[in-house]
Order: sequence, then C-alpha cells, then structure tokens
Amino acid sequence: MTGGRTVVVDGAVLELVGGGVALDAAVLGGDYALYASARVVASGGAVLRVSGSQVYAAHGLVFDGGVEADASAVVVNDNAGVLADGALLVLRGSASFASGSWLSVRGNSVSGRLLSVPSYPRSADLVQSTLTLHGNAGSGAVVMDGTVALVGAGRRFVVGCLTLNGQVLQPMDYRSAGIVGEFRSVACGVCDAEVRCFA
Repeated sequence: MTGGRTVVVDGAVLELVGGGVALDAAVLGGDYALYASARVVASGGAVLRVSGSQVYAAHGLVFDGGVEADASAVVVNDNAGVLADGALLVLRGSASFASGSWLSVRGNSVSGRLLSVPSYPRSADLVQSTLTLHGNAGSGAVVMDGTVALVGAGRRFVVGCLTLNGQVLQPMDYRSAGIVGEFRSVACGVCDAEVRCFA
C-alpha cells in the first residue's frame, strides 16, 4: 500500500495544556508520516497520540524540535506499516518526561526500527515517569537506538514481548537489540499496570 498524507507541525513551539492531539486510524505517508520542527511541550495531563494508523513512509513520526512532557503522555500504539528509513517514533534534540509522564510505544508492527531517542551525551530523560516498549514487532539490526536516562524515584523503563525480524526476543537479547540501560522486563500477556492498563 502506498499514499497517505504527511502531517507537518511548523513553528517554534507546539504547546498542549490539559488537552490533546490524536491521529487515530489515519493513513500516513510521504517522506515523513509526521514531521514536527516545532518543540512539543505538553503539560497538565495533555496527550499526544498516534494510534491504530497505517504508516507507509520513508520516515516515521519525527519530532525534530524535541519533546518536553510534564504530567502528560505521548502514545504511539497499535500502528502498522513500512518505513524506508529510520524508526516509527524519532525524538531528536531534547526529550524529557517528568512528573508522572508516559511515553508508550506498544502494539506496533512495522518494517523498520520502533524507537529512536537522543544518543549520548544527550538522552531521553525520565524523571518520575515511564517509558513502555512492549508488544511490538520491527525489523533491522536493532529495535531502538539512543540513550534512556532514569532520574529519581518512580521512574520506569518497561520492556517486553518484542519481535525483531520475525524472531521473538528474550530478555538476554535486549541489549544487543539496542535496548540499553536499566529496564524491567514484562512478558507477553501479563497484566501489568505499566503495559496494559494505560491507553
């Protein structure tokens, strides 16, 4: 399948306060499925969500200006498609999640990587927040790239139920698949508050 539209977010800052933006059941295509040159700032329970969509693009959901979330969520769940290059979700520049924020990448099936976050010396910073990478299928050399930094109490990096190139990964395989840092493994089918009880 080809076609679909590219979503472009221009400007200096896209600020979401207590509301949200949802791209659900969309068909996204072109050079980028979504390209945000603006820095995305979400606070007060805001939700930025791409869910149940078809992504057939050269590049996936690219946040070139970075993401700053405070008590908010970025949700990329249950999408499918083919990427010519890069990852389904790409966070560049600064990526910080604080005060109970959630970055959820769950239930996706794509040709390509699933997640790309800033690399050392930068990182995706989780301060009392959660990153869930669970129930996804991807292809290529790694599932994700970049560095995840966990800061303070109540921060969690939850990983599990991942398939790469048609092979189910075991926890011992995660580091070689690009998942580096302190994470908690959750198996497929487990009812876990950080995996299945958040949408």
